[in-house]
Amino acid sequence: MLLRVWIKVVEEWQISLGYARGSNIYVRGYLDLRAWSLRLRA
Repeated sequence: MLLRVWIKVVEEWQISLGYARGSNIYVRGYLDLRAWSLRLRA
């Protein structure tokens, strides 16, 4: 019983970790795009 609960917790943690990683890539891409546009203006 406890093992089943633990597996569920680990699965949900991995899913949330995946979402965090995806959003981090998105944020990094956005910041890179901003830096690039500022460089073009300069």
